[in-house]
This record gives sequence, C-alpha cells and structure tokens, in this order.
Amino acid sequence: MKRTRRTLAWMALCGVLALAGCGDGEGAQLSKSQSALKPPDQSAAMLDKPSHSTVPRAVSLALLQRKNLWYHVRLVDGETGYRYGYVRGQFRIERTTDRGVTWRSVSLPAAFRLSDQSIYEGAENPQVAIVDLDTVAVYGVQGDRFIRLTTSDGGRRWQVSSSELPRTGLRVTSVSQPTRKDAWVVLAGPPERGGEPMLYRISDAGARIAPVKVDAAAPGSGFKPGAKVEVSFANLRDGYVYVADPDGKLLTYRTRDGGIHFERRALSAPAPIPGAKVERLFPPRALEQEVTFASIWRTESASGVRRHVVVFRTRDGGDSYAGQVCDVLLGARANAEGAPCAFVTPDYGYAIKDGRLMRTSDSGTTWLTVHSTTLEQWLDEYPYVLDVDYVSYTQGFVLAANASLTQTVLLATQGLRDRFAPVP
Repeated sequence: MKRTRRTLAWMALCGVLALAGCGDGEGAQLSKSQSALKPPDQSAAMLDKPSHSTVPRAVSLALLQRKNLWYHVRLVDGETGYRYGYVRGQFRIERTTDRGVTWRSVSLPAAFRLSDQSIYEGAENPQVAIVDLDTVAVYGVQGDRFIRLTTSDGGRRWQVSSSELPRTGLRVTSVSQPTRKDAWVVLAGPPERGGEPMLYRISDAGARIAPVKVDAAAPGSGFKPGAKVEVSFANLRDGYVYVADPDGKLLTYRTRDGGIHFERRALSAPAPIPGAKVERLFPPRALEQEVTFASIWRTESASGVRRHVVVFRTRDGGDSYAGQVCDVLLGARANAEGAPCAFVTPDYGYAIKDGRLMRTSDSGTTWLTVHSTTLEQWLDEYPYVLDVDYVSYTQGFVLAANASLTQTVLLATQGLRDRFAPVP
C-alpha cells in the first residue's frame, strides 16, 4: 500500500488517446503494455497554434532562489502536499491539507542558507523526497557535512543525522527514496575540486549511510569526474543509475540486489541523431520494471550546434531501451530546474510549450497539444512555469510566476481536466 494513491488513480483510467507526433515522428516506436491505460474523451484537444508562443519564459534556478518565491510544489493526493525552496535566503518548507488554500510553515531542525553550495549543474541542494502524505526527507550538504532530515508526521518531529564527507565542494544532486526509511543519494561537485560523483545508500531514516560502487574496479563510486548522475529505485532491490559521461556517452547501471552488484551498458543516440552527445539528464520515473527519463543531446554540423530532447524508456527492467527524439519539446518547461517534461508515471508525462499544455500517455512516443482557454489566459499573465504536478489524469496543478517574478499563482484543474482556476 506504500506505493500510494497516485498509482491507484492512474490505473483506474481507460479509453483511447488521440495523439500528435513526437518531434518529426523520428525514433523508436514503443509498443504499449497492457497496464498502460489511456484516457477517454478528447473533445478538448486542438492542434491549432496559440498566439502566445513566448510562454513559458526561460529562467534559471539560481535566479529563482533569489526571488523570494515558492517554486516547487507537490500535492501528494490532491489535498495534502508541500511547497519548498529558498525563500528570504533560507531553504523553507510549507505544508497544506486543503489543496493549497492555506499553508503551514514546517520548522526544519537544520538551516540551509543560500550560498554557492545551493545549486550545482541545475540541481538544488538540498533535495526533498516526498514519500507519502506525512513522510518527507531532506538531504543536503553544508560545508563538508552530509545532513539528513526525516519526518513521518508531516514535519512536527524530525530525525536528524549528519556525517563528515571525504572532501568539500559536494552537493546533493539526485535522490530516489522508494520507502519511508530507505533512499539512494548522489553527491557531486565541480571536477576541478577533485574527485568524482558519489552514490550513497541511506537506511534507518537517515541514521545509517554506506557508499555504493557501481564499478568495483574503479575508484570511489565508479563515476568519472564531471559525470552527471541520476538514480532511481523502483523498490529496495531494483535500481537504475544513469550517467552522462563528460565525453558525451550515456551509461546505465542496473542492480537487482539493492546495489550490491551492478550491470553496466551504454545507450546509443537514437538513429535520427547519429553521433549526438548527451549533455543533461532529468530525474527518471520508475514503476516496477518500467522506467522513463528525459535527456538533452547535442549534435554539431557545419550549420552549428543543435540540441535535441530525447526520452528513453525501458519496459523490461533495463534489458532493452528505446529512445525517442522529441524535438517538439524544445522550448517546453515543466519545472524550475528546466526539465522539458515531467513524468508522473513511466507512461504519463506533461509539459507546457507555446502557452499550452502537452501530454503523453505512451512514454513520450507521441505528444498531444491540449487547448485550455483558462490555462492559456493565466499563462499570459504568469509566463514563468515553475512546476507541473499531476495527481491523476483528471487532477493536476501548475505553479507559475508573473513577468516580474514577484508573485506566483497555483492553478488547479476544476471538474474537467483541461479547465484551470487559481487556488483561492
């Protein structure tokens, strides 16, 4: 039951989704699993171009950290949730139990203040793992201390643990927490400071940590200095580590025994972009044997450098992968970190581009552009998309900021899944 209400809500869906092609229709076509359910009525879907193609506007996470705005939001079941980020120079969390109408400050037992350690390669330090309605973990680095905070009662009481790291300059860059007490955490820092990214196994709600090696023959955790690493565990046994190497190669490491042993393989660029090099990875979404994640790739030619969005998906626990070029998502945003899309299950993902909502139900193979008059009107006034969070196919939230980055609005679906209104 710990996999929570979100999974149940998604599995209750049925019907057929009419979809527009992903990018130029290039890349591997993925067959659907029987568990991948599609929504019914698509009467609101329209493919005409909106008039406001400059939405969403690009903004860096570093700038948002200094704007005294909430820029992360998670509504776990549509009623109870959390918002968090650096506000007034310090990392803060607030909790709601009424769909975001009112928020209560959550007192953290450790203070993370805005500094040069607050961000690295587009990832925020500290990182927050929201496991269920009441279980939240915060993982961050201060100086050379690795700090772990865990609550199981919505933030009233915290378990605090900290350890000295082997070197300074590290930040937490990726977290996967499949249970209330167990997590895998990646720490990384500038390669000129020495050393490579490190992977840790966290247990007993942060009380115990152990370094994890993906390559027993390599130093440290087995990553090269400058590598960008994302971790995702579907449960305590099945885990996946994705690595964008400094030389542009995409590597995967799979474990079936909780990180004791790993199998390594390299993933090639999809056929439409041969020779492309991977630049950035975004957090994967894992569920049982299925994993989906987005990435940014770079190609070079006589006409210059071009970037591509590629979504990778495995349906068999990493035995095979398919990569889909999704250049239709270039310019799209789904969160403050600049991810082009946000997957809430390995099948279902969302993005906002050209002032309109986009969604997929087949792991990014195809994307539907959805016409929502109410959402588009609000995005005209609030053109910065800070977060997109869907609880089910019919219930979602969009957090956006105005043009001066002085005010935010939390938009929620109202009755129909494509009609939005601000949370009062």
